[in-house]
Amino acid sequence: LDVRPKEDMWLLSFFVGIADAEVTSPDLRKLFGWDQVADRALIAAQLVKLSEIRGVKDNAELQENLSTSVFRIYSTFQSALSSEEFPTIQNILGGHKWVWMGDDFADPQTVAFKCSINARPMLCAVPGELLAFSKFLRAMGVRECFAGMDYMRSLETMAALHGSNPLPSDQLELAVAMVQFVADDRSGCDGMTMFVPDHDAILQPAANLVYNDAPWIMASAFSEEDMNFVHPRISIDVGEKVGLRSLRRLLLLRTSDAIDLGLQDAEAFGQSESLTGRLKHILELYPDGPGILNELIQNADDARASEVSIIINRTSYASSSLLSPKMEAWQGPAIYFHNNS
Repeated sequence: LDVRPKEDMWLLSFFVGIADAEVTSPDLRKLFGWDQVADRALIAAQLVKLSEIRGVKDNAELQENLSTSVFRIYSTFQSALSSEEFPTIQNILGGHKWVWMGDDFADPQTVAFKCSINARPMLCAVPGELLAFSKFLRAMGVRECFAGMDYMRSLETMAALHGSNPLPSDQLELAVAMVQFVADDRSGCDGMTMFVPDHDAILQPAANLVYNDAPWIMASAFSEEDMNFVHPRISIDVGEKVGLRSLRRLLLLRTSDAIDLGLQDAEAFGQSESLTGRLKHILELYPDGPGILNELIQNADDARASEVSIIINRTSYASSSLLSPKMEAWQGPAIYFHNNS
């Protein structure tokens, strides 16, 4: 008999008839088979139909009815975890938003038992009232916590949503937190595009942004076309972990000899040979001895200088703010040449 009692209306009404009157007689209920649990496959299909109802967020009465019904459905499923029916339930619910969040349904891939940030609808924590059904939720694939790749997908969703517009303050705070989570867990993120807020709070691909690891150089010294700096709330350590470019490294590529500073794998641009490289090669052409001093004096005379100064500086200077650690050798004693031409 394809009819169920009135109390099963929210569990099966899309697929079977519902009795109009209350039936309390145990004999009648047994006769109709209502003393047995209904077909759980039909209940799963009903849950899919319930998840497709529109306007739930704006209808408090509907939310109350769904809460009561969904809890009953989950309880029915949890009691069938070890039954032959459960794989069928999994297949029917697969690919649908069936996790009840109190005011709407969510995809189980966007739900975890632990979520320290409020990122709905992209990422959600299991509501407290659903913890009674934890065994069922875990059996259906709801995870304990989110991974870095989940936060990367969420940042990509935010980037598509806001485009070239700055993030509102609450969304900026959320994006910064997500970037931090990705920095802590990069597993499974290969091949994905990482989005990070720039100094104007616009989400940009990480490869297009620069972090300022040369704080003695003000970011305002560069044009936006020249350097697009990351938002100041993203630390240097986090920026490096999520794939941002180093300002020091970029400046080195422009001004130094890549071989001397260990940047052989860096992408060269600008002049084909750096200034330091050219000077090094010139010096290699001179023999050991005072010949180089004579040459410098001759150069000053050719330039019509009337005075040449040679200064020996035996001081060693600090090396904490260098563009590269290998430049530390340049901070020691030195000889300076000057002429007044």
